[in-house]
Amino acid sequence: MKLKIFLLSLLLLIIGGGILLVLWAPYHFYKTALTTGIQSEYLNLGRLPDPYYKGSVETLGPVVTLTEAHEEQKLWQRFHFSDYQIPLPLHHPEVNFYPLIEEGEGRPLIGGRFVDQSQEEVFSFTLMGGSPFTLRADKEKLFSLPSVKQFIFRRPAAQIWGDLFRKNIQVDTSEMAPWYYFSQGGTYSLDEMCYNLFLLHMRPVLFRQYQLESLKYLEANQVGIVQVYDIDERFVSEYAFIFVNGIVYKIRMRIKKNNALGKSIRDLFLTYLSFEESSVDSAQKIYAAFRNLPYRTRVEQEGMVYLYAAWTHVTDRVEFLREMIQLLERGPEKLRHLRPLYEFAYKKFGDLLSKDSDQNVKLKQKMQEELDKEIESASKNTPDKNDDAGELLKGREREEYLLNKAKAMKANQDNEEKVLDR
Repeated sequence: MKLKIFLLSLLLLIIGGGILLVLWAPYHFYKTALTTGIQSEYLNLGRLPDPYYKGSVETLGPVVTLTEAHEEQKLWQRFHFSDYQIPLPLHHPEVNFYPLIEEGEGRPLIGGRFVDQSQEEVFSFTLMGGSPFTLRADKEKLFSLPSVKQFIFRRPAAQIWGDLFRKNIQVDTSEMAPWYYFSQGGTYSLDEMCYNLFLLHMRPVLFRQYQLESLKYLEANQVGIVQVYDIDERFVSEYAFIFVNGIVYKIRMRIKKNNALGKSIRDLFLTYLSFEESSVDSAQKIYAAFRNLPYRTRVEQEGMVYLYAAWTHVTDRVEFLREMIQLLERGPEKLRHLRPLYEFAYKKFGDLLSKDSDQNVKLKQKMQEELDKEIESASKNTPDKNDDAGELLKGREREEYLLNKAKAMKANQDNEEKVLDR
């Protein structure tokens, strides 16, 4: 009799232990996936860099409210700039704005540089275009299971998008131990574990090309913010992500480190950043507003900002670019605004689109020749290549100086050609 009771008790203990082990198995699977990575029939997920497991909510500092009264002062004004609404400075006492144009695939990558009164860059942005993005659950067998799919996709798409940036996915290994589970019960639900693993599966798909340092999410306008490694230790590099109709739009930002003005511009930019699809109508409306400006402001930064914002909607329209360049050539700070426009126009159209456009190719050649001469002269005459003279030869002021010199040389050459024609 005692033997029967013992065998029955042993059988019940084995059955009970087996049930507990089955119940604990998902915890073991989850713990392994998060701590060392897992390769199995149901999920292949390697151990990711630490930033992939950490998310947070972005908190911006206080920013100015862009009321109509504020915009009338023309410090900041919101513009439809390519596919976004963004704030840009018109007559700000501390901030100047210059175009930033880079070569892209099919169309230019456009943006802007914000500099302080000492002409030091404190913030810049570049619109990086968009790419398709789908929350796919069919690449891993685990997420294809009907019950797991239900766990994941019963959440709104907006929540899943936000959690890709803000959700912390970390595990306390002590809470995942069998003894803890048997004594205290499960800390994580099966629903949450499956959802967290799905987020970890999707984060590398979205961020694999970046060297991540942190993930943040701006709740107010549903913007994901990714801080990435910047080779220049003076700056912090970030990307803003906006998800619209299956497309992820990205904006690259660079902020001067430990700079209050740069930080405040960054926070203002993110506060008022929103998606609005580009259109030719917007270009026409902005251009009409530009034509209503007084002539004096058309040739200054204010006019440049209007024309530049209009041009972002029609970057293949050379007439916008030509008018912007030729108007700015009459303004007081023309070279700082014109340098990126000249460079893009020459690369795109083989012409600086200047008032002196008939000699643009020669002008560009002479600029390069003068640049080579200046560098050669500096290397001979400057004993310490790290001093201020060396830095001057590498700065933007040198390019402006060379541009002026080249134009003067072109004028002299024109005179010589007229004499020869006689």
